[in-house]
Amino acid sequence: MEKIQLAIDLDGVVINIMQAIVNRYNESQKEENQLYYWNLTTWDVDNLLNVSKDTLYHWIEEIDPKDVMVDMNVAFVIRTLICSEKYLVKFLTKKNDKMMVWTNEVLNQTVLSQMNIPIEFVPESDEKSNPKYKWDILIDDNYDCIKKCSQVNRKAILFVQPWNICKAKIDNTPIMYSWNLVEHFLLEEIYTLWGLKFGLFSKK
Repeated sequence: MEKIQLAIDLDGVVINIMQAIVNRYNESQKEENQLYYWNLTTWDVDNLLNVSKDTLYHWIEEIDPKDVMVDMNVAFVIRTLICSEKYLVKFLTKKNDKMMVWTNEVLNQTVLSQMNIPIEFVPESDEKSNPKYKWDILIDDNYDCIKKCSQVNRKAILFVQPWNICKAKIDNTPIMYSWNLVEHFLLEEIYTLWGLKFGLFSKK
């Protein structure tokens, strides 16, 4: 059986830069105007905070990579999948070259840097659902991206975050709240494909 190609979005799934942005924003705000992570009802945080994209990028550049949250459950799940010898894993991102330097600094603080996971760049003008991007399963926090994948019958998992939780209902699309659930789903996928291959059950 060919290996399953798993693509994982970097921003909002692996690297949680939003909390660092909230912390930076709160430094200049009075207590009554403080923002909390679960107040982030949109990924377009520059509009939410009423700042320009240039200001936002400047904040990000000032953030110490050591202060950025990386869910280390990601590393454990990826290692499990790689060790299963059933998955090929890669990261997807829409960041520009300048931001990728910063992103690599964040990843280098973790064991993910030792796994040699390839990073594929998707231009802002393109969609991850485009067939030219080779993956069998995508994990992303972008509701619109997941919806487009569903519309073209590409299997994708919506990873729940504050900015998508209010509309996280897509027909036939798995919705995951933690990496423990993601791991369970992906390992079960192996047995499903194995069962289909050897005729233990039929595809619905």
